[in-house]
Formats: sequence, structure tokens, C-alpha cells
Amino acid sequence: MKLNNDLKLTVEKDIVSTIEKVWEILTEPQYIKEYLYGTDAISDWKEGSSLIFKGEWEGNAYQEKGTILEFQKPEKFSYSYFTLFFELPDLPENYAKIENKLTEKNGIVTLQLTQTGFVSEEKLNHSIQNWNQCLEIIKNIAEK
Repeated sequence: MKLNNDLKLTVEKDIVSTIEKVWEILTEPQYIKEYLYGTDAISDWKEGSSLIFKGEWEGNAYQEKGTILEFQKPEKFSYSYFTLFFELPDLPENYAKIENKLTEKNGIVTLQLTQTGFVSEEKLNHSIQNWNQCLEIIKNIAEK
């Protein structure tokens, strides 16, 4: 099994907020922990820096990682991403890419998340469901 970069998902959410507020929620560790299932995100938040995700899922500790590819405040944040969920060896070709784009028009921020690279349609569909939940949480926080 290997990572298939032809498998790609895109989810979008319109949020009544400012682009600066949504950016803050998207990239600040205390908010990431809120919308990403209790995950701690560790980085110095600069292009080329490592990004570590640590947490516990169903009683099991995990650590996932990547590299920040783009950090263009407040419009684009992308990173490579290695997850044990795909059950692949830790090799460069097995890193997915996650890209967040923010646009703002008339008081509505559109957050578009794209993930490229999955091992199967099943894992892709599972991720669509999870990312939709995460974006809904981001929307709820931003619109408070």
C-alpha cells in the first residue's frame, strides 16, 4: 500500500467573522486543541518549520508530524502531514498535504481545506467527515 496523491478532498465552510479571527483559530494551539479533538500542536509557526501533533485517541497516545509549507497570514496555511492512521512507513512520499485558504467578502470568511494524498477511498471518506466536523467547530468558535 502507498499514498495515492490522486485521492483528494476539499471541504468548505462560510463563517460570519473576520479573516483575522478565523486565521487565529486555525493557527493558534489553544484553538487547534479545541477543533482537532484535543490535539496539541507544537511549532514555531514559520515556513519550513516542523509541526507536531500530539494527543490521545480512544485511550492510545499518538504523535503525528509534518512541515509547514506555507504560512501567509491571514490567507494561506499549508503543511505536509504524516499520520499513523494510513499505516505506512515514515518516508517523504507518504506525507499528505493539507492546505487551508481563507477569503473574505462582505463579512463572510470562506475557509477552504484541501487534503491531497490518501491510501484508500475509505480513508478519504473518513477524513471528509472529520474535517467537516473540525470546520463546523471553527465556525462555532469564530461566530461566538
